[in-house]
Amino acid sequence: MSTSKVRTGLGAAAAVNCTECWDGGFALSESCCKACPAQCPSGNCTWMHSQGYKCFDPTKEVACYTGTDHRICEKSQVCPSCGSCSGARVRRTECGTCPPGQRPDESHCNCVSEQLATNHIVDVGNHACPTSMAPLNSSKECAAAAEVVWPGRGCYGLGWKEIVQTPADGRQYPQGCMFEEAAGGGCALLFNPGGQAEKCPDGSTCSVLCSDTSCVAVGKPCDPKNNACCKDPVGVPMQCVSMGAGPVCISGEVLHGIVV
Repeated sequence: MSTSKVRTGLGAAAAVNCTECWDGGFALSESCCKACPAQCPSGNCTWMHSQGYKCFDPTKEVACYTGTDHRICEKSQVCPSCGSCSGARVRRTECGTCPPGQRPDESHCNCVSEQLATNHIVDVGNHACPTSMAPLNSSKECAAAAEVVWPGRGCYGLGWKEIVQTPADGRQYPQGCMFEEAAGGGCALLFNPGGQAEKCPDGSTCSVLCSDTSCVAVGKPCDPKNNACCKDPVGVPMQCVSMGAGPVCISGEVLHGIVV
């Protein structure tokens, strides 16, 4: 969807064609949001770079301007911006700052420790961390990493920090942090400092989280001539791009619609 197409949009046309108005979950103009309740029940949208307008529910969500694009976060989340938030450019924006030693995650909806931001967290599947990566070192770090990889999830209606536990027989599990799903439908977030196994026990499947220090994490300085940026949460290698203050690793989601 081009920027010129979005900005000219449908204007204030008396009759809005909602089928033409919406493309891949994004609207061509704000009039599409207000006139198409099937696509946008709340009637509220926020500008999402060249993608167009995205619907959000102001009773449950807030819109956050990050300096390069907008993100929609749950109201229970802090919505810290990468830079200063702009209430003038985004309506219903609620912005916060991360406490010392933390920074916004890749969704810009949560704060994670600087160490987690520096050491890129990778889901390696149902096996122990490979030699090129390191197991996580604490239950607190485990819960924070789970929120980075699977934001807003958990088990039985509880968040990650509320359910993290150490297995009774740690020798049967890999070392470090993992999300376990049992055959009967149960689940748990496990931190296992004394693990010795290569994978989780039979009858369960684990997603083991490891720290990858061999690549450059999102928002960190990088060399465009030798791109060592990590992959983003969907597995796509990030790009090394200058956003005005020197080149940094940027995910494709942020780059969508930016000419570099």
